[in-house]
Amino acid sequence: MKTCKNCKYFTTCGDANRTTPCAGREEKVTFSQAKEFYRDLCGTVYGDSGKNCVGIMSVELIADYMKISVEKATEFCNAMIKYGITEKSCGMIVV
Repeated sequence: MKTCKNCKYFTTCGDANRTTPCAGREEKVTFSQAKEFYRDLCGTVYGDSGKNCVGIMSVELIADYMKISVEKATEFCNAMIKYGITEKSCGMIVV
């Protein structure tokens, strides 16, 4: 039984080979918080919150740029992916 195929949390956990049901954890980051984080990230990286150059960054590098913990950066990155603000490429976050 692969419970994640139609799971609303699949984008976050990404575990396509899951054989037991997950806890189905809710996201703590809202759409508006994720969007604002992305704007802040672009502003920090590129100097303009409205600019993005379609580069990729690891979650660890994002945490370093934003001066937050990797755990907090992971929450924001998962929310940005979930809400369609950005996506993953080669295991990293598109910025």
